Amino acid sequence: MVTVREKHPKTKNGQIDLSQWLNRIRDDLGVPALPLLKYACDTVQIFHHHNKEYYLKAGIDTVEILKKLRLDQSSFVAALLYQFVQANMIHLTVIRYHFGIEISNLIQGVLDINSNQMLSAYYPVFSDIDSNYKQLEKIRKMLIYMVQDIRVPLIKIAETMCVMRLIKKESQSEKKHIARKALFIYAPLAHRLGIGCIKWEMEDLAFSYLNADAYKHIAHLIKDRRIDRENTLQNRIIYLRQHLQKINIQAQIQGRVKNIYSIWRKMQAKKLKFHELYDIQAIRILVNQVNDCYRVLAVIHNLWTSIDSEFDNYIKHPKTNGYQSLHTAVNVAENNRLEVQIRTHIMHEKSEFGACSHWAYKGTDTNTVLNSYEKKIHSLRQVLDWHQEFGNTEIHALEKWRSDTASDSIYVFTDQGDVMELPKGATPLHFSSTMYGRHHICYGATVNGKSVSLTHRLKTGDQVEALI
Repeated sequence: MVTVREKHPKTKNGQIDLSQWLNRIRDDLGVPALPLLKYACDTVQIFHHHNKEYYLKAGIDTVEILKKLRLDQSSFVAALLYQFVQANMIHLTVIRYHFGIEISNLIQGVLDINSNQMLSAYYPVFSDIDSNYKQLEKIRKMLIYMVQDIRVPLIKIAETMCVMRLIKKESQSEKKHIARKALFIYAPLAHRLGIGCIKWEMEDLAFSYLNADAYKHIAHLIKDRRIDRENTLQNRIIYLRQHLQKINIQAQIQGRVKNIYSIWRKMQAKKLKFHELYDIQAIRILVNQVNDCYRVLAVIHNLWTSIDSEFDNYIKHPKTNGYQSLHTAVNVAENNRLEVQIRTHIMHEKSEFGACSHWAYKGTDTNTVLNSYEKKIHSLRQVLDWHQEFGNTEIHALEKWRSDTASDSIYVFTDQGDVMELPKGATPLHFSSTMYGRHHICYGATVNGKSVSLTHRLKTGDQVEALI
């Protein structure tokens, strides 16, 4: 289901009222002034006439998403101005002069992601997601390694979400092209960064464009609006928390309702009918001690009727990748089931960031414990947590993130659009020997369409062709 959003404030002549919108942003953040964002609003006001309304809507919607992530003013300004720079209405040198190098670099970082032609071209067809899984994962990794500032992928994810909301009147082919990017690249990145609200909406919008009949069918089966299901789930969490407090168990309880695309994917993968699903609604309970896991389980089974066939004890019998948790499902009302996961905080940390993290136990990276990419993701999520807790992240935290997450690998494209992982400092000779084997002689190479020497140092995002 898509998110219900606040309407943009309008002037008497029907245009977006940037002054009112800016006041709303200040009130929501609880800050007295946002001078740079006001300057950006004054700048884009020049282009605020009806035939440019799209760029303004996309810009302010992107800011609204970043506001919920508690990002800083520079991120807001970059997000608002980015649309106009991309549309060639404002030159980047003007941004650098009037707004400074930090904001200019943020916009340039997002433009760099878009400008990689091979990245834009390589999106598999909708039905091919499973067979292209490893390749897609490399592209996601490459996107993270391409950027030097952690705010860049967040702006790109938010901007993609806004574009998805605004393309309903575009042609079918254009909608599907954009939807594939969102579904296969940016929604999984949002998931790995812990931005569930963006991931769910992006998946459902993409699914509605790519498979409208299936989307409508699942939506009809669900019946209740997402917001109503979330409210019901929150009431059950409160009810459970009250009972846990009675026996002095300190627990962190997280809840989620399964979105339409996830329901469809599970029905397809498991060959299940809708009424056979047990995890339309789910909660995860984190406790301090292993013994508390079993005490919580007893409380849940006393409150609601357990479904015996859906119980798994992965604490006593961990999965092969080390994953540990108690899994159960209960009937909380007629034809209304709830999936429950119970684990300690240590188990959860391991499942999120260790060898059994989500992408790992789906089939890749199972031999690498907290590899460089996982470290980068982990560190990025820490900085996001700081942003959301304190409202901003000081520059030393950003610099620490850059130094802590320096990668030992680069990711380049072949001339066929495949992604290849190479060691940092690799040259076209390394590329040639990795791709074709050492028995082939490499006579030359092109990088991004230009001839280079065989000792040219490659960087993430390059398109490389070896001449053999």
